[in-house]
Amino acid sequence: MSLVLYFIAGVLYIIGFTFIIPIFFGIISPIPSMPQINHLLVKKIKEYDPSEGAILDIGSGYGSTVFALAKAFPHRRIIACEISWVPLLFSKSLARLLRHKNITFVHQNGFKYAEQHKEVSSAFFYFPVTRRVEESLKQLSQSYRGILFSNTYSCSFLKAKEIQPSGDIFRSKLLVYDLRHSRSKKGCHSGKKGV
Repeated sequence: MSLVLYFIAGVLYIIGFTFIIPIFFGIISPIPSMPQINHLLVKKIKEYDPSEGAILDIGSGYGSTVFALAKAFPHRRIIACEISWVPLLFSKSLARLLRHKNITFVHQNGFKYAEQHKEVSSAFFYFPVTRRVEESLKQLSQSYRGILFSNTYSCSFLKAKEIQPSGDIFRSKLLVYDLRHSRSKKGCHSGKKGV
């Protein structure tokens, strides 16, 4: 009986670490990316960023987008940034099992990583623009000079170069922001309104 209780406690610990800690830090719990949005993201990266620069997944979670990117761009470095240890370790273990050698896993805020590493030419995120995320995006937009992709959530101070529906059951859209020559000063808003 005590073994069952330890198992339940372990599951609750993992759930708490995966969902509650990201909420506490101002980032929502992991949201899986649908295959349609990943397919569209790959297509748009090829269209907008044919360079050999690194591709960054901000808040990579359990790696559904990261693995799609690694497969589509085997000669480019794919960086998975995640602040929660459980999904990061899970996706890192899965990458070893699947022998993806072009993925780098980083336990760090992805916005900060993009600011600090100039080799990132494309970055992707998928979570609502909370107050903390808004501040991170504002700061990033002042220094990052690449292509920023967002799944569904828009940023009011940036003008999307393109908004493309993915065709999935959630009516997700991929927003493309070209920050290679932009300067921005206003704020972001969360949610699907205005997308």
